[in-house]
Amino acid sequence: MIPKIIWSIFFVISAVTVSANWSPNLWQYNGARSVGKYVLWLTYFAFVAYGLYATKHEDFFRALRKIGGYYWGKQIGIDLYIGFAFFLVFIGWHQGFYSALVWALPVLVYGNQLTLLYLAVHYEAIFIRLAASA
Repeated sequence: MIPKIIWSIFFVISAVTVSANWSPNLWQYNGARSVGKYVLWLTYFAFVAYGLYATKHEDFFRALRKIGGYYWGKQIGIDLYIGFAFFLVFIGWHQGFYSALVWALPVLVYGNQLTLLYLAVHYEAIFIRLAASA
């Protein structure tokens, strides 16, 4: 029951993100720089598909308790959340402090599934901003 609720919330967040940032360029791929966008979308869909597969075959919370009991499990968890914090700083740089606050809880709960979605949806704007600052 809980995994279905968690996945439902994830898909709502994903749908809102895509629809709120809809543009004709969202699904267009032209030129060499679009390779990154293509890779991000493929990785996002593959990662979500594998998450659904893993949910079907194993209880997330039981696995998390087991992994958390190991020193390396704790290390990986800390590393992961430090990375999420850096990504939220990146969102703040790209869209401002309030956007980073809005993204904070979903990113901390859903992790890289949402970081991949954010990067894919905002790919063009991020690419332009990074190119301008170089």
